[in-house]
Amino acid sequence: MKKQIVSIALTCLIGGTTQAQLGKFLKKGGESTADEGLPKGVELYTTEHKDDKGVSGKYFMKYPVTLATVNMMNIPKPFKVSEVTIEMRDNLTGVFHFVNNEPKLQIRYSNANMNEIADIGTGAMNPEVVKKTMAKCNCFRMSIRNMFMPKGNLKQAFKDGANIYVYTKDPDIILVGQPDISAFKKSGKKVFFMEHGMDFKGGSFNVISKDKTKLEQWDSTKIADALFEAELTFNGEVTSAFGELVSMPKQFVNDDAREKEYLDLIQPMAAQDKPKAWGDRIDYVYISKDWEVVYVNIAKTIPKFRYCKVISVSYGWDKNECRYIPCTIKQNWDGKDYGTVYFAGFEGALVPVSCDKTKAFKH
Repeated sequence: MKKQIVSIALTCLIGGTTQAQLGKFLKKGGESTADEGLPKGVELYTTEHKDDKGVSGKYFMKYPVTLATVNMMNIPKPFKVSEVTIEMRDNLTGVFHFVNNEPKLQIRYSNANMNEIADIGTGAMNPEVVKKTMAKCNCFRMSIRNMFMPKGNLKQAFKDGANIYVYTKDPDIILVGQPDISAFKKSGKKVFFMEHGMDFKGGSFNVISKDKTKLEQWDSTKIADALFEAELTFNGEVTSAFGELVSMPKQFVNDDAREKEYLDLIQPMAAQDKPKAWGDRIDYVYISKDWEVVYVNIAKTIPKFRYCKVISVSYGWDKNECRYIPCTIKQNWDGKDYGTVYFAGFEGALVPVSCDKTKAFKH
């Protein structure tokens, strides 16, 4: 219970610190770059790996990470390591190798296939979006999901959900962390995520290098600055990369008069949309689904209303990007006929899309 309270206090403290305070706080407790007493029979992994991006290879850590073996009574025995080998594969996945025979030592599941297992991947993001984004920003950013055997509350190696970034100014350097970009954009504070039982340094905040001597140039403040710079660089190209993969909904009918009428209905509502009013950026609308009637009764003899779907296209976003959003137009049944056409709302959120694709629907 005491450990949990301390961990919560750390989270609150770090969330409110300035950049300088963050660096001073993290330096407490010293730094270690040597492996601290490997258990008997445990040997470091030494096989080298290569890939076309130059990410694979043997790395040394600024801050050690925790691993654990289990004894004959199935009790975990933690130990620290300061070296890791990264094996990146062609399909945007990779694996961390710390020690030999990880399945046999029960660091991983005993039936783990080390040729197929993946600790590094694209996370929740579409792999094609990640691939395109990295090509656009000329950067490397992947997500961590350790495929280790769970041992109670003991967290092992790097934190699940953190990212690895190749430092753009030196490809021998990889940053490990999970910077909170949304909080940074709102308040300017550099906040990192933590978990109870996970050391802040090492597992969720680290710098690793192929050249051990380069680690001397890094302190916690420099790591924090580099992590946020790397995430902002990647983050800045995600929307554009996603937009290139998105397809515009098909046009159902071409009717200039109706499109003009619907545009006039939608624009004022878009102008009220917050936090970014975009009514003045609507370029045009087109009809993606024509009238469909909704009935009051099961026999479908008494109409309630009818609706159609339109796509509203806007331009002039950041980096001259485009967006579209599906909208609903309705007409209520008054007992004799359908009444006045009105705007019934946006369907979901604005979708990034390549401006080249939006031009296909202009007439």
